[in-house]
Amino acid sequence: MGLEKTIRRHAARPLSQKFGEEKIREWYDGWQPLPWYDETRVGRDASTSDLVSAILSDLGLHDSPSRRIDA
Repeated sequence: MGLEKTIRRHAARPLSQKFGEEKIREWYDGWQPLPWYDETRVGRDASTSDLVSAILSDLGLHDSPSRRIDA
């Protein structure tokens, strides 16, 4: 989730009374991958086809002709 959306969502929460946009901007550094899992970053311009291909590849199913996903 982007910084601007994070700030908008935070403003609607009770915790926004304790700290505001300035603090969020200090803390926010974008993507924070989990240290115990090899995560893949998905950019905002990735297409659905790109995502499906990446998932199938991660599962070892990308080149399997017997598997098919119908939209």
